[in-house]
Amino acid sequence: MTCELCNEKPATVHFKQILNGQEREMAICEGCAKEHGFDVQSPLAMTDFLFGVGVKEVPDAAEEKSCPGCHMRNSDFQKSSRLGCPRCYETFTEQVLPMLAAMQRGPQHQGKVPVSARIQQNMAELKTALDKAIEDQDFEQAAVLRDKIQASKDGNAAVKDECAVGQVD
Repeated sequence: MTCELCNEKPATVHFKQILNGQEREMAICEGCAKEHGFDVQSPLAMTDFLFGVGVKEVPDAAEEKSCPGCHMRNSDFQKSSRLGCPRCYETFTEQVLPMLAAMQRGPQHQGKVPVSARIQQNMAELKTALDKAIEDQDFEQAAVLRDKIQASKDGNAAVKDECAVGQVD
């Protein structure tokens, strides 16, 4: 099979794209792949391919950003998908935030929340809702929220006992 771009050399690089249910395949030679910005010599991780790290424009060395802390350049980050130091997060924010948002539920890492923190957050939300219900003179809703707060306090005692034993948190 010959290259679909130059129609001269044998095709050694094969791409398959599925867009809106339509499949498109393309076979090109290594020279055309390099010419269009694909690095065919280095192996790509699947995440690098999916997030476009392997497909890159070659920036002008004078225009390229570099981290003031570790002097990592944008092209170094694109090759390795790893940052060199904490200041890299500030320097490469434009590239990092979309990647983080695609990998998890947003650009901010949430992590696990301890049971005690969840209890405090839930209690604060209930008290805020209770204050609003009282302010709006919605006393039926206030009574429901009061009961939920009391039930939550009663349930928290059991959870705290478990935490003291070391079974939770």
